[in-house]
Amino acid sequence: MLLDDVQLRGVGVVAEFMRADPGWELIRDFWGKTFAFRKTRDTVLDVAWHMQPWTVASMPSRPARILQKIRRRLSRLRGT
Repeated sequence: MLLDDVQLRGVGVVAEFMRADPGWELIRDFWGKTFAFRKTRDTVLDVAWHMQPWTVASMPSRPARILQKIRRRLSRLRGT
């Protein structure tokens, strides 16, 4: 499968998903704008959304989320 214009957010999200999913293999990157993928399995990986590789990889870890909250609260207190 070819994905063109992966630098655009909508297509980029699909590319990120396919790169994280074990059912697809990135076989060629054409100058960062077009990706060629190969399907590596016949069946769909049927798991709940919170167990999909892309979702797990893109979710910040608990310590990172806590640190983000602390930074937001500190910036509010400073008025920035």
